[in-house]
Amino acid sequence: MFGLEDRVILVTGGNRGIGAAVVTMLANHGAKVAYTYRSHPNPELNALALKADVTDPQSMEAVA
Repeated sequence: MFGLEDRVILVTGGNRGIGAAVVTMLANHGAKVAYTYRSHPNPELNALALKADVTDPQSMEAVA
């Protein structure tokens, strides 16, 4: 497909479902991945988990 080495990617809502699949795919292609979650991180994902709510500006500023 393509290589994502040396890329850092943030996936919002990457804790489960389609978001978790995106996190997994990106990591499998060499990206360094972080994802946001609202309640509980997914321990099965090989990525940095950041507690944040995209509807809350202060929460997202803390991630930045």
